[in-house]
Amino acid sequence: MIIRGLDVRQRYVSYSQSSSLSMSCRLQYMIDCSHLFLFRLVMTFFKTLAEKHAALKAKIHAARFPLPVYGQRVMGTIYFTVPLVAGYNIMLWTINRSDEYLEDQVSKIFGFFDRVLC
Repeated sequence: MIIRGLDVRQRYVSYSQSSSLSMSCRLQYMIDCSHLFLFRLVMTFFKTLAEKHAALKAKIHAARFPLPVYGQRVMGTIYFTVPLVAGYNIMLWTINRSDEYLEDQVSKIFGFFDRVLC
């Protein structure tokens, strides 16, 4: 087992054979083994998830449904307008945020000068 670049068997030589190891050394061995177990568990979960996702993508992209002319036009309109509407709303949101930030900064600056001059 390799943990943090070191082989656990090299770090804890003869763990199972020697009873002279300190309790902290045994505890560290158990912690390292549990970390390794959790790491492998998580990685196998993500590996199987990725495999299932790839299989699902293959099934979805293999299925083709021909659209009539009006369906193609509707889908083209949707594909064209969704990014425009989303981008416009994001632009408005950023403008409002920058105005609020500017108002806060100006009030801090002028509030500082009001306190200094008065």
